[in-house]
Amino acid sequence: MSNTTLSKTAAIKAARKAVGQITRRGQHDYVIYAPYYDAQPDGASTELKASTYPQAVQRRTQKVADVALALMGHSRAMVEAGEDGATVEQLVAIGIAQAAQGYPYDYQ
Repeated sequence: MSNTTLSKTAAIKAARKAVGQITRRGQHDYVIYAPYYDAQPDGASTELKASTYPQAVQRRTQKVADVALALMGHSRAMVEAGEDGATVEQLVAIGIAQAAQGYPYDYQ
């Protein structure tokens, strides 16, 4: 990644584009194709697997937030998109707040 970072809105938009939609492959088999390295959304990809749709939604939400934070030059939020239904925007805001406190590290 270059030294250029994106704004919050641009980073979330790019992350949503980079992380694929949820694909159902079987009755209890969901997959999301996503960047292998959060800071390199156009690079290698990996599969995120889930056995339920809510779990797939949670994993996609977390990955979009992780990629957005990386594009902004920050580490992933130390809170997970768990059962509380946190949104991408909420997770990114938490990550930005944690970065402002120097926790835990930045990608730059």
